[in-house]
Amino acid sequence: MLYQISRGSKSFGTETVFEDIQFEIRGTEKIAVVGRNGCGKSTLLKIMTGELDLDKGEIHSTSGTRIGYLAQTTFPDETLTVREDLEKVFEPLQKLKAQLDKLTERMATDYSEAVLDRYAQLETQFEMAGGYTWQSELMTVFTKFGFQEEMLDRTINT
Repeated sequence: MLYQISRGSKSFGTETVFEDIQFEIRGTEKIAVVGRNGCGKSTLLKIMTGELDLDKGEIHSTSGTRIGYLAQTTFPDETLTVREDLEKVFEPLQKLKAQLDKLTERMATDYSEAVLDRYAQLETQFEMAGGYTWQSELMTVFTKFGFQEEMLDRTINT
């Protein structure tokens, strides 16, 4: 068992979204959450990711289990490519990389300890935030959803 909700209930004010549900994800299962609009699918997923709490019930998960979901959304600019839109998530890393690049240029003429220390701090921060692996992780997630790599360069509206 990777994840389980036992006797879970959730309400918003007087509106009961679900009550006394049992839900379990086992080792290698692939799951889908389906239902009519407004029946609580997004609420359930937000509970699973920790964005919301259950009103009643218990959640059990295997240590190290992480759950994420891609929320239904509209795209503000559907003329962007899928790659451009996905890479927006990594803008903080791209800014760190730009700072590292500037410091690399500066270190060609400035050998001061302050510059070297700043570079070391930024490089550690960049590495810990996934700066060297984000592109391969993006590709892994994208292809695991069944998309082909060439689809990254299509515009969102297609």
